[in-house]
Parts: sequence; structure tokens; C-alpha cells
Amino acid sequence: MSAVGLIEFQLYYNIIVKFLISDLNFPTYFNYVTDVITLILLIKLIGNQYWSIDDIKVVCFMLLFFVTGIIVSAINGISFVLILWGIRNHGRFFVWIIIASKFLDLKAIDKIFKNLNYFIIINLFVMLYQYIYLGIRDDYLNGFFGTYSGGNSAINTICVILTSENIAAFFSKRRGILKTGFFLSIICITCAVNEIKFYFVELIAIILILFVLVNDKKVSISIVKKCLGILLFGLTLTIIGYQILSTFYPGFRKFFQVDILLDYLTRSYNSSKVLYINGIPISNRLTAYSIVIEYFLIDLWKLLFGLGTGSFEYSVFFESALHKRYGGIAISGYLYPHVLIENGLLGVLLFLGLYLLIFIKCKKLLDRYPEKSYYLLIAGITAIVGIIINIYNSALRIESSGYLFYTVIAISLSKEVKYDQRNCKKSYL
Repeated sequence: MSAVGLIEFQLYYNIIVKFLISDLNFPTYFNYVTDVITLILLIKLIGNQYWSIDDIKVVCFMLLFFVTGIIVSAINGISFVLILWGIRNHGRFFVWIIIASKFLDLKAIDKIFKNLNYFIIINLFVMLYQYIYLGIRDDYLNGFFGTYSGGNSAINTICVILTSENIAAFFSKRRGILKTGFFLSIICITCAVNEIKFYFVELIAIILILFVLVNDKKVSISIVKKCLGILLFGLTLTIIGYQILSTFYPGFRKFFQVDILLDYLTRSYNSSKVLYINGIPISNRLTAYSIVIEYFLIDLWKLLFGLGTGSFEYSVFFESALHKRYGGIAISGYLYPHVLIENGLLGVLLFLGLYLLIFIKCKKLLDRYPEKSYYLLIAGITAIVGIIINIYNSALRIESSGYLFYTVIAISLSKEVKYDQRNCKKSYL
């Protein structure tokens, strides 16, 4: 297989691998086929002669993140196996950014998005079948993403990426309003059926990020009209999605009441009660950081550098002593708190810095290469939405979400996007 073929296989395989395991009873080691593919592509990457400044910046982020983490792990006596597992969980995606940017051309990127837009339609029909005939609900209602708790986080990731893609396609005149509206409606219904309430917040965030990306000193009337049109369309979809959610899940009608919304944001993980594990409260999205700082990062050194790479890791084969004792407090349910406990404030800032680097790069290139706005808008919007996802859950640590997400933000580092002046194909749908 060519490098492009392996990348495409990696993306599609990771979408369905959980379905193969949870629904068709494939062995769990099928999860690790992705590691073999990444290793093969890494070997191909080493032989690549062209390395840009942007590639070096990504490598610097990666090296600083892991070198400090490994040093702290060695000081704290973390086992070699756990260190390797920690490097694997984050390092594969750092490496994947460079792999995708090196080997994917614009034609391949167009093909991937075309296939994903059609896949989400097919997946919706599978979800409706599961809902109507199999009686599956909530987190388990994931179609080809697999019938398991938490599978909807992968659906949320692909939906926000395809939302960004469709809005970028409309804004750059690659797709008309009818097709854009059709695909966004499918995405909206998918999230409503799957009870992904947070998607409708992300939808508004995507539109606001678009405003920031296209904003410059000379904003034309046409851009203003287009932005306002997208904003109104997004608000309409949000209202429609709320109605669909209320139909499939009647209890959702009260969700936006202040007391219920606050309870949802502040309650313990998967519980409306305050629970403790070995004297430490179970975390939620807002308290996870203070819990990590108060109970684990108790001095300045630990606050800055964490407890070391692998110190809070786990797998089906092994588990760190810290995770075995305190895993129940659900710190690993959110990516940034997990990074905070292992790599400290430095690790969290490096993660944020990498995403912001992509966003700033996209904004700069938009002025220089307006004909590439479609690709740059997708990557720039997705990078900032990734920050939101990392606060909300840990989806970007898992294969079914991570490889697709990092492929998309890698578009901004592609040589063709940055330098090739040839006109792109105007429409493919």
C-alpha cells in the first residue's frame, strides 16, 4: 500500500474498529492494528527528504512534552512499560500530524471528506435502526462506531469536523446552500438521536471561530452577508436539533433550566450525587483541575511538571498504582486534567500551544493563499474546537477520534496548501 492508502485505511478502520469489537466480538487486540500502521508510516516518514519549519516546531512540542515527562517519571520511579504506554497514547498523534501533512495531497483530502459526508448518512440510518428495532439509547446508540458506553464521543468528533468542512465548503463557494444544508441537517439529526447535547454549543462555537478566521481590516459586504447567513442557519439548526432531541428524549426539554444545567455541569462523573474514592471526590468537567491540584500536585515542582508520563495510565493489560487506587475519580474522562496530572501545567500549555499554532498558521495563510481557504478554514476551526473537546471529554486520546482529528489539523501544514498555487477542484459533491 502507498502512504496515502495506509492513511485512508487508518481513518476508516478506526471509525469501525469499536463496532467490530463490541458488536461483532472481534478480539480486543484489533485495536492495536492502528499502531502497526502508524509504525509503518513512521518508517516511511523517516526517509522523507523534505522537512519544513512547521514540522520542526511540531517535533519540538513533542520532544519537550515527552523529555520532561520521562525525566519526572524516572525520578518518581514509574515503570518503563507505563512510560512507553504514555508515550504511545499521545506520541502517536503528534507523529501523525507530520505523517498526514507529508503524504496527503489535496486530491486525497477531498476524497476523504467526500467519503465521510456520505458515511455519516449511512451511519444515521444504522442508528435509527438501532433506536427503533433494537431499543438502543443514549451513549450506546452509535451505529458503526460501536455499541458501547462513551462511543458517542467519537460521533461528536466526526460531526464537528464535518460541520467545519461543510461550512468551509459553503464559505469558499465549493458547495451550494442546498447540499450544505442537507449534510448539516444529517449531522444535526445524528447528534440529536445520539443525545449529544453539547454539539449544539459547538455548532455556535464553530461559526464564531469562522468569524475570527475570516476577519481582517478589509471585510467586504459579501463576506459579512455570508457570515450572517451561516450564523442564522446555525441558529436554525440548533433550534431544530433541540426539537428533535426533545422528541427522542423528552427529559431533555428541561435541560436548559438554570438549576438542571448547573447540576449537569457540576455533578460528579456519571452521578448526580457527591461521591468519594479513597477520600477524593469524583471529578466533573469544572472541578477536575482543582481536584488534581489539591490532591496530587501538592507542591510547585509537581504543579509545573506533573507526576510523570505514565503515572496515571491504564490499559486492559496493566495499570499504574495511582490509577488503580484513584482511577474511579474519573480524571481520565477529560483529556486536559489527565495531561495535568501526568505532565503538569507545562504539558497542558504545550497541548494548547500546538492547537493555537495551527490556528494562527491558518489565519496567516488565509491572507496569503485565499484560493486555499476551504482547507485552511477546516483546519483552523477544528484546531480551536479541539481545545473545547479536550475540556469536555477525552475523545482525542482514543483511536476512533484522534486519528481523524489530527489528520484534519495537519492539513494546514501540507506543502500543497502552503505553497501550491494551482486552482483546486471547485466541487466534488
